[in-house]
Amino acid sequence: LITSGDVSRNTLAALESAVAGAQAGLAAAQAEADRSSIRAPIDGVVDAVPVQVGQALQVGTEVAVIVDPNPMLAVGAVSEARRTELKAGQPAIMRFIDGSLVSGTVDFVSLSADTATRTYPVEAMMDNADASIADGVTCEMTVTLTSQEATAIPRSALIFSDAGQLGVRVAGDDNKVKFMPVALVDDGRESVWVSGIDKPTRVIVVGQDFVKDGDIVEAVSAAEATTPKTTGEQPPA
Repeated sequence: LITSGDVSRNTLAALESAVAGAQAGLAAAQAEADRSSIRAPIDGVVDAVPVQVGQALQVGTEVAVIVDPNPMLAVGAVSEARRTELKAGQPAIMRFIDGSLVSGTVDFVSLSADTATRTYPVEAMMDNADASIADGVTCEMTVTLTSQEATAIPRSALIFSDAGQLGVRVAGDDNKVKFMPVALVDDGRESVWVSGIDKPTRVIVVGQDFVKDGDIVEAVSAAEATTPKTTGEQPPA
């Protein structure tokens, strides 16, 4: 209208101001309308809604619990003896209570131990696109480590040297006692697996606390010690 001369050009500023005011009013109305729609910051499944329709809410009130099922984390712990053997990226297998197995990858190994258990938290990430793995279920995490040569010995054979080093006492080829340091690889109920014994060795498993380095002993194999001797004599009546 201004271009055609039907409206005075002096009214242009007032008209533009009115349009800007209308746009600001529209934006305010849209913002008010958006407050009635709650949008989650992540994709997932609504697991709980602790409020009711029409309830007045304060800023910061929890209105819903959203669970993102993919990926899912398996959370466990590892002892300080094994922590250095775990690295992010290692394959892991999760076994669930129903016997099913799911493959995953170690995603996190903590540098800080739990103050109560002295173990280190470990997390493995699993694919869960179909949400078949529920949050909070129990599973057993298995991480396959690199193979290592080890020898099984009775737990009672382990001793500490005067310097506090873990090891065993052995009988050498000359029947002299000497201390051999070992490192614990795996711990069983009655036996332990240790490294450091890399050739046939006579480990003293009985009486090791009563000898010291340099003592000469008469070594008897465990098989001979447990085999009853027969002398041919008749037992006493």
